[in-house]
Order: sequence, then C-alpha cells, then structure tokens
Amino acid sequence: MSGRFCALFGLIVASIAQSATAAPLQPNSKWHVDYDEAQCTATRNYGTDDKPILLVLKPSPYGGSIRLLLISAGASTEPARQLEASVQFDGQPRIETTALKYSGGQRTVRSINLPMADVKAQQNAKTISIASAGSDYSFALSDVPPLLGALEKCRVALLEFWNADRPDRIREEARPLRRLAELYSPRDYPRAAVR
Repeated sequence: MSGRFCALFGLIVASIAQSATAAPLQPNSKWHVDYDEAQCTATRNYGTDDKPILLVLKPSPYGGSIRLLLISAGASTEPARQLEASVQFDGQPRIETTALKYSGGQRTVRSINLPMADVKAQQNAKTISIASAGSDYSFALSDVPPLLGALEKCRVALLEFWNADRPDRIREEARPLRRLAELYSPRDYPRAAVR
C-alpha cells in the first residue's frame, strides 16, 4: 500500500512540476494592429485556425490602462462573472487582479485591465502568463516595444479624430436633438437584462 501511495505521490508531484514548467504557447501569426474608428487593438493568434487562442491588447482612450483579452474557442454556458486572476511577466512577481469571463458567439473571453505603466515596465519580457479560475495560459512574447508604440500612435490619432485631445478645440458643446426620455422608454430595456 505504501509503495502505491509513494508512486501516486510521485506522479502528482511530477505532473505539478511539468505544468509549472510547461513551455509557453508560440504565436502562429504576427501582431495585427487594428486602427478602428472607436478603438485601437492588437491581436495575435497562439492557437490554430480552427481553435484559435487570441491574445488581444486594447489601450484605454487616455492611455492610463490597457485591457488584456484572452479569447479561446468554445462558448461557455454560464453567465458573465468576475473571477480572481493573476498576470505574470517572465519570472516577476504575479500581479493579482480580476478577470471578467463571458461568452461571445462561439468564443470564451477573459478580460483583464492592467495599469499601462506595469505593461510598459515589462515590455521586454519574453513571456506573459494569465491565470484565472483553473485556466492557466502562458504566451511567448516578441516585438512588444514597437507594438506599444503603434498602439500609442493609434490612440493619439483617435483622440485627435474625435477632438478629445484638447478641450479648447471643442468650439461648441453637443446638444441633443430631442430629450432622451422621448427616444427611449422602459419598454425598450431588454428583457434578458431585466432578468
């Protein structure tokens, strides 16, 4: 009996050690930066075409934070919920945070906000690990400094486009054509949201 227990214990320890030292996922594409009208995003696929695992970076409009989105194949049947999460660059201490987990179409999304200063301080890291609710992903990183530069250029261009970079550029405040109460009523509120 003790021999079986020792063998089982050895297998468990080996399994834990193997998962802790598992090689990070390698990208199968370059970073794709999307200069959208309303947001700037950078996306990279670490999975396959039929089972993508996307790592997405999205800076906030004024650059104080950045959203990390981890998008994997397969929709979750559970409702959106907030989870304990952590982010780690290389062997640095883990950054304890939270993640919003939800489904979008046939994908499961985990969304984490981090201070931009934390990401810039680790822009030369070779790996990033994201853990939340039993899922632990590690990604190989490359080309992050020029990527952050491209996202910053996009962010500044968006502020200029929407006249949000300098308050003095706004010549006249926007005025509604009609009162909000005339446009929407309680009947317009989605039933699913009420539930």
